[in-house]
Amino acid sequence: MEVKLVYRFLRQISVWSVEGLYSQHQVDGAENIPRDAPLVLAATHANELLDVALLAITNQRFVSFWAKGSSFKNPLAGPFLVSSGALPVNRNPNAVNSNNGNNNGQGNLSNADLFKSTIEAMARGYAIGVFPEGTSYTYPRIMQILPGAAWAAVEYALARPDSNPGPVIVPVTNVYTDKSQFQSRIRTRYGAPIYVSQYLARHPDDPKQAVKDIMDKVKGELFEHSINAPDWDTLYAAEVARSLMYGDESNILLDHWVKISQRLVNLLTTSPTFPDSMIKTRAKTALCRYKALQSYCNLSYSSLDEALPTTWTHLPSRKRMLLKVIRHLGIATLHPMSLAFVPLLPIFAPAYLFGWIAGKFIATPGEPEGQAEHKALVGGFGLGVGLSVTFSFLWKQFLKNFANNLTTRVQKMGFSVACAYLFALVTWRSHRVLVRGAYTRLTTALSAIRLLLATLSPSKPLTEAELEPFTHPPTPVPNAFLKKLTEEKETVKYPKPSLSTRSRLIKHHLVAARRDAIHSLRMFLEEEQVDVRVLEGYEDRWARGR
Repeated sequence: MEVKLVYRFLRQISVWSVEGLYSQHQVDGAENIPRDAPLVLAATHANELLDVALLAITNQRFVSFWAKGSSFKNPLAGPFLVSSGALPVNRNPNAVNSNNGNNNGQGNLSNADLFKSTIEAMARGYAIGVFPEGTSYTYPRIMQILPGAAWAAVEYALARPDSNPGPVIVPVTNVYTDKSQFQSRIRTRYGAPIYVSQYLARHPDDPKQAVKDIMDKVKGELFEHSINAPDWDTLYAAEVARSLMYGDESNILLDHWVKISQRLVNLLTTSPTFPDSMIKTRAKTALCRYKALQSYCNLSYSSLDEALPTTWTHLPSRKRMLLKVIRHLGIATLHPMSLAFVPLLPIFAPAYLFGWIAGKFIATPGEPEGQAEHKALVGGFGLGVGLSVTFSFLWKQFLKNFANNLTTRVQKMGFSVACAYLFALVTWRSHRVLVRGAYTRLTTALSAIRLLLATLSPSKPLTEAELEPFTHPPTPVPNAFLKKLTEEKETVKYPKPSLSTRSRLIKHHLVAARRDAIHSLRMFLEEEQVDVRVLEGYEDRWARGR
């Protein structure tokens, strides 16, 4: 077995990055990963390098990814790429159009030559990780499916016709509840295996048609188990509706996340044959308006609902809001789990700070996948700093004298390594247990403080003309590498509210927008005769006075 030290190191870094940024990572369908068959994993690609990390950490097989062939000629990068399991390709495998054909004048390289390193890796038992979308992006739906995954498997089958078992493609969907949000959740689902030999048997003389049929199957699997909306307004309206109906995202099991979200999207999608009713149009407008104001006020749905329950249709008096602030600050600081978290705070503070700086100032604005990647990687570096500094302090204060009493260098080194490992393990696991609750209590308290500051502001409501720019939700920046863009290619410039404008939005418009969104959503669901629970087993939070 090849050691692949860089791969093993990067895989462990991936585990820490995913566990550090997200509160839960659920893996389903791992039994669909064949143990021995030549394997291609065809995965959704919404989150840059974190998608690569998810494929690497969710199965026991080595997963190789394509990299530009010229990079392997670099004396520094080449050995690193080889040890990481990367595979050289001389042109984009997703751009293959036909068997043994050329692509847009990119030379006379045949498909067999193009996939040579891929075929060899599959023969050695590696899984090949492929992202059929071709690039990572943030859009309301899957925008494109390219054929590279199917061509890799088909070329393997053609190059090794006697291979038993034959090549298999497994579709993989990575669904994030909020991919750039700290302590949100992920679900990775491995779909049913697609046996390439069955498709080649149907089209023995036409590999191109076999590839098309395979990719149609892959596309169907990826769409079925991800959330897809026709436009941003529909996706945002469904997001707000889900939040109003269920509260914090943790109230929805990850098993049901896609089903609930997609059903709301379908309900709010404009029919191509029937015009929307006035009630449906009003509901979408109200939901999107609330989404926009919430975004510009920089308040999350759950923290706002905890600080100011949905039954409150306006901001309370300053005195009452002050009492709420005192209450939430008391909970955030004096809750037993918060007190237990205090000793961990100095250790993880550099991670939080570095991650925030990276997401805020280094990542491209309006690009959630880049923000998530930078938060995870730079925050991980900050964690290394925090752990190192804290352990050095503890070592000098409590452990160094004991280590000096050991007789041999081996004993001293073994003792120091064991202490460092136990310190990191206990610290990390304690953080995993305590951080989500502490973070939720803190964000609720901060939201209450911002609401209090808004009540103290002597400002007047914005005029309709002043308010109008803040009633359209900001959308992520477009991805220039997508082949087929049906939406605007130019980045839209959205307003940045000043602190005084933000206070006016919170004080006079945000809570009213939430009230209108709830009322319009109720009327729409009643018109559609939809149970507000959407799925059996979920209690109606409105009925409980939330």
